[in-house]
Amino acid sequence: MEVLGLNDLHPGRLPASSFPKAADYYFCDKCEREITEHFHIGRAHVDTPIGPSRFRCNCGEVYQTGAVEWDELSIWQRHRRAGLILFSTRFLLPIVIVGITAYFGFSHQNYWLLEISAIAIIPSVVFAVFPLLSILEVFEIVRSIWRTRVANSPVGRGSRV
Repeated sequence: MEVLGLNDLHPGRLPASSFPKAADYYFCDKCEREITEHFHIGRAHVDTPIGPSRFRCNCGEVYQTGAVEWDELSIWQRHRRAGLILFSTRFLLPIVIVGITAYFGFSHQNYWLLEISAIAIIPSVVFAVFPLLSILEVFEIVRSIWRTRVANSPVGRGSRV
């Protein structure tokens, strides 16, 4: 292992200035505070996470985080992400169908419809995970737009225009 250099593939602690290199923990070069939670290591076949692209330590050092803001994405990347969010909402259809079936089962006191909806609710809840993850992505996009457009504007900081 030593000859192949495989022991150096994933070191335990690295200074934050060497960020794209994989490590378990990153610490500030200046004050040696652990700042691992602010970094986003890229993974294959996964979109770059949306978040602050820079992190400023308490001591004043600034580091690249590996994330991007919504405004830093290209038009094509924005459209693709929005399309994926809309595409994943189709997984809500089974829950809607089960809800309609349960409604008619209760309103018409049809126990067969109630049994069908009770059996179908389990796989429907499994499919609901995908739209919920998309809703989290929407919140990340809104937070990114807030950080870049509202919080950084002169009006957003509380100064007078």
